[in-house]
Amino acid sequence: MSKTIVVKYRTEKSHCQCCDQKLPKPKISEDKEFEFSIERTKQWVDWKEIAEFDEDLGDIVNDYVYQTISFFATSSYDGLIIESSEYDKVKKFILEEIVA
Repeated sequence: MSKTIVVKYRTEKSHCQCCDQKLPKPKISEDKEFEFSIERTKQWVDWKEIAEFDEDLGDIVNDYVYQTISFFATSSYDGLIIESSEYDKVKKFILEEIVA
């Protein structure tokens, strides 16, 4: 069975989907979850090469997590809220399961 990691996130709606007017108070969702598989994560970039540069690794992990969840799990009207601890969790997963 493939190893996976679950990232918790929330969405924020700040505009009406019907008329595109700004909402008086943005609506923040309850926690949601998105599962990343080791196979799919391996395909995104050469993590072993990127891991040589810790600062770049952090930026690329953050971009990977944000872009993947944004594309697969939200609408164009949703903002995405991901805690830094969730990004750190994915970085650790990549270092331990892919780079090691």
